[in-house]
Amino acid sequence: MNIERDARIHFHELGRLIPVTRKCNFQAGKPAGLSGRIKASSLIMVKKKFKSLGLEATFLVPESVADFDANARRQGACLEEAINNVVYRSCLTEFRAKFCERLSAKTGVQRGAAGTGRTDGAGNQILEFNEKEKAFVERVCQERRISVTELQALADEVASEVAFDASGRESAGTVRRIPKRYLTMAQDIVIKGPDAVEKARKKLSEALKRPVLGDADSLALAIKEYQEEPLA
Repeated sequence: MNIERDARIHFHELGRLIPVTRKCNFQAGKPAGLSGRIKASSLIMVKKKFKSLGLEATFLVPESVADFDANARRQGACLEEAINNVVYRSCLTEFRAKFCERLSAKTGVQRGAAGTGRTDGAGNQILEFNEKEKAFVERVCQERRISVTELQALADEVASEVAFDASGRESAGTVRRIPKRYLTMAQDIVIKGPDAVEKARKKLSEALKRPVLGDADSLALAIKEYQEEPLA
C-alpha cells in the first residue's frame, strides 16, 4: 500500500518556524525504495582531509550518497543534510538580513550599528551591525508592543524572495554606509558638547518617531534618514 505524505522540514528562525514541504512516498510505513534495514557493514568509508586550527585532520567519511544513508541508517539522510546545510549557511543568513532591514523600514526602529573605521571608495564611513538579529526583533516587539507571531506574514514575504542555491557560498551579513557629509555633521555636533548632542538627539527622535542614541554614528544615521526621507 502506497501512502503519500507531506514531509515537513522546519527551520527555527527569529522565534518562528519556516516550513519547507516536500512529498515523500511511504510503503508500509517505510520510505519508498528502502527494502528493509540498511546494513552499516555494507557502507564504504574513505579518508578525507579537513583543515582546522592551521592543521590537517583526517577522517573516515562515506564514499557516496548511498554510503552516507547507510551510515545514517535511514534513506534520504544525505539529501536532508545537504538541504539543511544550504539553508542554514545561506538561505537563513540572507533571510535574517532582509527581514531585519524590512522590519526596520516598516516600524521605523533602527538596528544598532557601529563604525568599522573603514571607508568605501566615495569616502563614506562603513558601518557593521552590532545588534544581533534576534535581539533586534525582540526589541522591536517590545518597543512597538507587538507579538513576534504578528510578524509571520512579513517573514513569509521575505522568505519567498530567498532563493535556494546549492552552488552559492555562505552569505555574509549586510553592512551600512554613512555618507561622509552626514558623519561630519554628526561629529561637529559631538564636538560642541553634551548639550548640543542632547538637543540634536531629541529633535531627531521626535522627527523620526524612534529613539536616537547620542554617539556620532547613530546621529549620522539619523541625520541621513531625516534629510533623505523627511517625514510629513
